Amino acid sequence: MAQNYATKYKNGVAREYRIMKKLEKEGLFYIRSAGSHSSIDIMAMKHLPKYEALPLCSIISQSEIIFRFIQSKKTGYLTPQECWGRGA
Repeated sequence: MAQNYATKYKNGVAREYRIMKKLEKEGLFYIRSAGSHSSIDIMAMKHLPKYEALPLCSIISQSEIIFRFIQSKKTGYLTPQECWGRGA
């Protein structure tokens, strides 16, 4: 039984590290919530600068931050109960 848990844990961690590697390639900053037992295993964010041309050729830099909240699941999806902590 303990062997089975250890194998599942190692597989889950390996899956999380594969996800983090992909996020890094996309230019996202990420934080892994190890052992959290919550709906969020990895939180990722990216700062996207946006530029807006104004009169007289001046440019104002605005920014947008994109967040991703990731649950690393073998099945690939969350049930409504897992997403919201209650029934759908």
